[in-house]
Amino acid sequence: MTRFIKIIIISLSTALITGCGKDSNSSGSTAGPAVRIGSMDISDASQLFVTGPNSTGLFLAGETELKPLTLYKYVGEGKVVKEVSYQDEAGNPVTVTTYPTEVSSPDSRLVFFKFSDEAT
Repeated sequence: MTRFIKIIIISLSTALITGCGKDSNSSGSTAGPAVRIGSMDISDASQLFVTGPNSTGLFLAGETELKPLTLYKYVGEGKVVKEVSYQDEAGNPVTVTTYPTEVSSPDSRLVFFKFSDEAT
């Protein structure tokens, strides 16, 4: 596994672990247990993007319906858009219960993701 992918996994895992623990919210309920992400399927991505909260009903190139607050990737020289999938440390599919809100890449070796518990 490349160093780039390892840095992404560590950054994402840290964000999800610290941001998804059991906390009481203003209504008094508690969130579920933290999800440990082992990997993200982004190795074939030429670009990554996050849709906004008002993306309901939007289509990309007339084919792919975009979901709000979802991480997508361009593959195949930017011609195909796919939703990014997440796996746990054993390789099993994981549903992420936080919302991706930002993705940035300060250089070609590092990618930062920001996740939030609220759909803002």
